[in-house]
Amino acid sequence: MAEPRLTFKDVEEFLAWEELQDERHEYVHGVVRMMTGGTAHHALIQANLVAELRDKLRGSPCRAFGSDLRVRVSRAETRFPDAMVVCALPSGNDTITSSPVLLVEVLSPSSAAVDLGDKVWSYPTIPSLEHYLVLWQTAPRAELWSRSGATTPEGWTRRQFIGLETVVPLPALAIDLKLADLYEGLTLE
Repeated sequence: MAEPRLTFKDVEEFLAWEELQDERHEYVHGVVRMMTGGTAHHALIQANLVAELRDKLRGSPCRAFGSDLRVRVSRAETRFPDAMVVCALPSGNDTITSSPVLLVEVLSPSSAAVDLGDKVWSYPTIPSLEHYLVLWQTAPRAELWSRSGATTPEGWTRRQFIGLETVVPLPALAIDLKLADLYEGLTLE
């Protein structure tokens, strides 16, 4: 027998329900999606990324977070990105932020359509967001969307970076990320 479809009138009602759950869920325009685990490559890229961001942001007002902090994308959408940087820091008890400067997703076959589709359209609507970075877990490859204008994908520029020697510039944070550092410890084909 199929489980009943959960519906909530708004994000706040969803968040109140989600606090009582053992699993983590995203809320996307009325649809509740349970979060699943990832691969060893996914976890290592994410750990390397958060460590690099933490080190490079030391001394700045910005902080790196892993996938435990939720981002409010809109009144109808919350997500758990794989990593993010926030410069207007949430309080210690907050479980959600609405002011990321950088959001990062590590691409997997099951998330590719959402990470390179839905999120490319919804993430730019976050006023504080300056960069959206997608990292492949099968090869040293990244796509970076950066704000160059409006809060629509048309107001953003997209660049690709391929190869371990490549450096990804994040001018809004005044840092660069080397793909070799993000993929350290991985055996890639």
